[in-house]
Amino acid sequence: TSSGLRVTQGIAMNAVGLGSGTNENPRQCLAFQNGSGYVATASVKAKHGRSLWDGQAERNGFTTILPPNSTSCSEGTNANADATNSILSPSSWHKGGVQCLMGDGSVRFI
Repeated sequence: TSSGLRVTQGIAMNAVGLGSGTNENPRQCLAFQNGSGYVATASVKAKHGRSLWDGQAERNGFTTILPPNSTSCSEGTNANADATNSILSPSSWHKGGVQCLMGDGSVRFI
């Protein structure tokens, strides 16, 4: 039998310093990306992945809206304020994906 825990991501890698952008809509979020960075008009929050114990999702959380190593965006420009809406893609320096701890305790490269 198959368990839902086998396909549920609990923890994923998050590369420090990739930042997050300014919009919570996936299409608009991707529009801010320019190659490996962001267009100059984007206001980037640079705290993504920097504080494990902080309660702000844009510092230590992730979503599965976009694939791993995709652009991450959140509303607002205040790096110290909570965002109501965010797209926080897991990120790593590995080509092709990230390591994820699954609900059943296994680790998978996604």
